[in-house]
Amino acid sequence: QLADDLCNGAKLLLYRRLSIYLSGLPEPLPEREPIELDGLQSWALRNELLRAATALGALETGALDDDEREELVAATLAAHKAQGTLPLCSGAEFVIRKALDDVDGILEKAARLYDADTVHDDEVVKLQVELPCGVTVTGLEPPRAFDTDAGVCAHHWVAAGGAVSPKQLLRAWVFLLAAAAQGTGAVAARVTVIKTPNWVRVPDDPLGALDALVRLWLLGRRRALHLFPRSNHALAGALLRAEKPKKAATGDAPEVDPQTAAETAIKGAWTSTPDRPGDDADPYIRVVFDGWHPKGCLSDFGQTYTDIPAVDEVPTFNQLSQLVWMPLLRCRATDRDMLKSWQTGGDA
Repeated sequence: QLADDLCNGAKLLLYRRLSIYLSGLPEPLPEREPIELDGLQSWALRNELLRAATALGALETGALDDDEREELVAATLAAHKAQGTLPLCSGAEFVIRKALDDVDGILEKAARLYDADTVHDDEVVKLQVELPCGVTVTGLEPPRAFDTDAGVCAHHWVAAGGAVSPKQLLRAWVFLLAAAAQGTGAVAARVTVIKTPNWVRVPDDPLGALDALVRLWLLGRRRALHLFPRSNHALAGALLRAEKPKKAATGDAPEVDPQTAAETAIKGAWTSTPDRPGDDADPYIRVVFDGWHPKGCLSDFGQTYTDIPAVDEVPTFNQLSQLVWMPLLRCRATDRDMLKSWQTGGDA
């Protein structure tokens, strides 16, 4: 709940505090039965296949053998035909095999990085962290906690889609902060998607980082904050890239100033396209921030923010982007970074 609310300040105020529910715009019914599933149906099918493959021991070997694969396809096809939850005729088998190809990629990466013998899915740790701000955060540590070959504890999240979303990263980050603050031994979290592995490491002060997020959450229950699922993440990423040393320009490529680059990144995250919804498509954001546009939202560009605003202050979009996302993005790491860190005892 904390992670979801920090992605959408408008929904935090309207839904969590005022109990106002807004549904999305109705979509026209298709003229014929689609061969592909929508996002939630696709995720549910992949999740079902991944659990079945794990039960068959595929996490240890990194793949299903041919017989197991065909048996899983046949069993899943029969079950969904009986329920009427997949396209008819040959479309159902096509959808299942396509989803199973995605699962194969997850199994291959998981088996290569982790020792399956140490996975303890059945160990669920109750988290209860008392914060300096006076709030107690409760929840359950992700059941897919595991010990790596180097003997360190991490969390594993399997996400649908071709690339990690900001909301998935923030959810993993919040759980990681709570687990580390409680002293469970967790040092990292990994969000697995088909294309790219995504690691986040524990910061130096996980209790302070979690306390800062909860204080912003409390502020968001009093006023609508400019917290958007994609745009804040895009700005923080642009600011982080601007901090890196500039490479020499090649050819006739013009040099883009950091503020223009940041505004371009925000506009891409904010504006919807036929292939990808942006933050402007969210009904809560449309109601609360009607007329808001990325252009001109960075009047305080160049200002660095580290302190949580007081209750009577109105934080800017830039300020919120830095406070919520910069700590997370500074702790992102690659597989190579994590492996080097474990080999050197965490000094990398």
